Amino acid sequence: MKINGDIDGFILAGGASSRMGRPKSKIVLGDRSLVERAVSTMSELTGERVTIVGNDVSAGSDGTRIKVIADFASEPDAHGHERRAPIFGLYTALSVATTEWIAVLAVDLPFVMAELLARLASFRSEDSDAVVPVQADGRLQPLCAIYRRHGYLEAARAAIATGEFSLHKLLGGVRVRRVEQSELTDLPGAENFFFNVNTPTDLEAAAKLAETNRVVL
Repeated sequence: MKINGDIDGFILAGGASSRMGRPKSKIVLGDRSLVERAVSTMSELTGERVTIVGNDVSAGSDGTRIKVIADFASEPDAHGHERRAPIFGLYTALSVATTEWIAVLAVDLPFVMAELLARLASFRSEDSDAVVPVQADGRLQPLCAIYRRHGYLEAARAAIATGEFSLHKLLGGVRVRRVEQSELTDLPGAENFFFNVNTPTDLEAAAKLAETNRVVL
């Protein structure tokens, strides 16, 4: 399943976690933390080419032995509060990548499987700058996607400079290969890929989902 060393993998773990009340990367689901789960999934695609992006520099200390870099694009707002948004993590990943294409996975999508990332990577082409799956609700999921460094880095830099932090709006300005649900439903666990753990209630639901549906933890 590994992509022959031509793609770097990044785990985005720099969210504010305000609704969870504690860093998501340290949360345990099953017998592993969310960051360990994400690293394991990404490693199946990119091998050792995995980096965790997050301001909590201890995010990868739970036995992962994976490189961790700070989200260097974020900075205080006019009130002195640090601005936290996924675009900063994506920009950081694009800035340090050594490959033309990168794979990104948010730490709070615990049911993403490596098969999904491999499927997305298979849709790369010269006609697109990003390969992004479509969720059941019809919205793009930019935090589990494949991005072309050349086509996306400058767009992300310009968006940050103008204070536009929406990844969905950023996607509107580049060539996107939308991967529809119908192109993913044959994959094991497809119905749970985009279950997002944002709150303690979500975490409880994820644990029950895993137990009820025997989702692999």
